[in-house]
Amino acid sequence: MTQQLPEHIDPFRLVRQNRILSGVLPLHRMARLAPLLHSADGVAEVELEFGTDDMGVMCVLGRVKAELHFICQRCMQPMTHVVDAEVALGLVANRDDADKVAAHYEPLIIEQVPTPLLPIIEDELLLAVPIVALHESGMCAALPLSSIVEESAMKRENPFAVLAKLKPRDGSKN
Repeated sequence: MTQQLPEHIDPFRLVRQNRILSGVLPLHRMARLAPLLHSADGVAEVELEFGTDDMGVMCVLGRVKAELHFICQRCMQPMTHVVDAEVALGLVANRDDADKVAAHYEPLIIEQVPTPLLPIIEDELLLAVPIVALHESGMCAALPLSSIVEESAMKRENPFAVLAKLKPRDGSKN
């Protein structure tokens, strides 16, 4: 059974309690992500563990999984992009402390408590969106598999071959 995720969280309290949140969030509620999608049907599966690491940094670790539906920009047909993103956030209270977060964490600036959870998850999904939505090679209707094989098998001419013809063969210098 899927747990209902809260709308707002107090990340610092969740860290003190070493809580784990897991559940789903509907993609259609993500105002920045939904317009990029062909279909905003579906959900993001979320699992977040709040705690403190060995160095005393308050952090959020977990995963966000979702199937995002785009239009392939090559063949203009629907396609699915599977996201399975790791979450590693270091909690900070202000922008000045963001520089002090360890390199393996992304800083999460908590400007207000309670903090809305949806934008945090939406940010992780937006980071996983491809720059250009394209089917994988061999899967796109606009680019048949045979043309991919022919293109890779085609021998490319060396652009410096012309220079080799100009070089004297007897080893003398001009």
